[in-house]
Amino acid sequence: MLQLLLLDMDHTLCDTEKADAVGRRYLCRSFEEVVSLNSGEAEALSGHFMEILYHRPSAAEWQKKEGEQEGSYRGRLLQLCLSKKLGLKISSEICIQLVSDLMAKRIEAFDFFPGVPELLAELRQSYRTVVLTNGPLYSQEPKVLKVGMQDHVDRVVLAGAHPWSKPDPRIFKKVLDDEGCGPSEALHVGDSLGSDIAGAIASGIPSVWINPKGKSFPRELTPDYILALVTELPRVLKGLGG
Repeated sequence: MLQLLLLDMDHTLCDTEKADAVGRRYLCRSFEEVVSLNSGEAEALSGHFMEILYHRPSAAEWQKKEGEQEGSYRGRLLQLCLSKKLGLKISSEICIQLVSDLMAKRIEAFDFFPGVPELLAELRQSYRTVVLTNGPLYSQEPKVLKVGMQDHVDRVVLAGAHPWSKPDPRIFKKVLDDEGCGPSEALHVGDSLGSDIAGAIASGIPSVWINPKGKSFPRELTPDYILALVTELPRVLKGLGG
């Protein structure tokens, strides 16, 4: 019998893409004003940096150094981008401030998708609800606070506070053990095939893939259910007898 709903946060419950777009527009304007780039250069560089921010290159110079603070590290990433893409030498202080302002703008725009607070209130009447989200604490803690996530679900688990993150089955097992239920008594809901669906499959947990753009998927990562929006989840639960 279903007891526990594991819910991803970014791109599942919350419109992270919209928040990222706001941050990118801010960074683009900053490049024009602070670094004196033209609009085309600023747009290209802001997109490149956002990609670097989420998908770090494997070369050693892009990796976080031991003891390096997250804000300083992200400022250094921006400094590297400016240097390598345009040959610009910008001080670390300016880069750190730009990234700090970028993060603030993103958090300011971060919010639930429409209807999600009402959905979560409904789900809590019948199930334990736990948000399980990847990402460094530097990024995720402000997001959780911005939407008051702790008031909408029974528990929030930030993978950044643990040795493992999705899709590692150990983070799923940790949550299941803490909640006192088995894999068959849980349902994991998320937008990422590589993190959410792969992790749920490896953990023996049934999964719901939030797929608003109708993307295809490989056979080895076949979710149990596919929805365009997380607010359609009650339809799946009704089919499960919930």
